[in-house]
Amino acid sequence: MAPSPAPADVSSPPSSPGPIAQALGNIPGGVWVLTSRVDDRRRGLLVGRVQQLGSRPPVVAVAVPKGEPIMPLLSDSGRFALCQLGEEDRRIRRKFSTEPEEDEDPFLGLRLADPRQAGLPIVETTVGHLECSIVRHLDFEGDHDLFIGEVVSARRGAGLPLVRLRDDGLEA
Repeated sequence: MAPSPAPADVSSPPSSPGPIAQALGNIPGGVWVLTSRVDDRRRGLLVGRVQQLGSRPPVVAVAVPKGEPIMPLLSDSGRFALCQLGEEDRRIRRKFSTEPEEDEDPFLGLRLADPRQAGLPIVETTVGHLECSIVRHLDFEGDHDLFIGEVVSARRGAGLPLVRLRDDGLEA
């Protein structure tokens, strides 16, 4: 009887992405700033996993990494905005790619639009935005939670949205 093969080492990733990671990397994604607000607390997070789920009513989903400081605001407020970035929005991308200090308002110094939903922070200079009411929050076995929102207001601005492909679809 031949010896059984040694179990695969799953503790360290392979040196190059495998076929699943490569195939997932081909799914195009936009670059968005997810925002929410409760009272005087405002947060924003750079996200790339956003998808339209339905048309009537218009519904979108956004995947949020577990443990992000914006998650309690999403749950408590029941709403969020997605501000879509374009090529020219490098400053905004840098600003939201790192977590601000606890008492720092990440929106200071940015021009904000008047939201339909009172108080949602919306960066006016982006190529567009969606304002959403959360209809479902899914906490599944994985590294992200899924927030599903009905789009209640939107704007499309000038410029083209930033779209990216990833070499490794299993990386954030």
